[in-house]
Amino acid sequence: MGQTFNIDLNTSQRGWIDDTGLSEASNGNYIAGAISGTEYRNYFTFDLSGLIGVVESATLTLDLPASGFASPTGSEVFALSGVDNAITGSISDGLSVFADLGDGSIYGVSIIDGTESSVSISLNSEFLSAINSGGGSSLSIGGALLSLSGSSTADEYAFAFSDSNQGSSAVSLALVVNASGSAVPEPSSAMLLGLTAAFGLVRRRR
Repeated sequence: MGQTFNIDLNTSQRGWIDDTGLSEASNGNYIAGAISGTEYRNYFTFDLSGLIGVVESATLTLDLPASGFASPTGSEVFALSGVDNAITGSISDGLSVFADLGDGSIYGVSIIDGTESSVSISLNSEFLSAINSGGGSSLSIGGALLSLSGSSTADEYAFAFSDSNQGSSAVSLALVVNASGSAVPEPSSAMLLGLTAAFGLVRRRR
């Protein structure tokens, strides 16, 4: 087993895209959810050009501003997923990117209730495969609320007001890297999807 070391990566780009294809990356806001019936999904891009070795484990931590959460039920399911193409620079086809942020392999899931000042999500084996594939110098992760009610009137979101005033450290990807070993598998997407299904059953019983 090779020697491991820890590394933290901040985002090289982050932002949101709504279901009309509109996006705004200039202020760094990474809201996910819905306001007045418009859905928002977020994304986080990381520069991997200086990464050497095999990533054994990973945790993504996102700051949650004090006024950045709203839910008609008191809690929401937030999921991170794979993105086909790394998001760098301007976004020319927002509708296809919006769809891409919600249809990839699930990387991690968290239940948020608004009491947190930050949300840390352990990323699974699908993420480890993606980051260790050597497919490019940048990697993007998409985020969406899986528990949206579909209401056109109730505001339902997380990470609102997460603008550039928080600085680059508002989003941090903590990696454990092995300079010579093989990656250790993390919990699978099936397990995380099971968590989401169980949460949905609880909400229906309310």
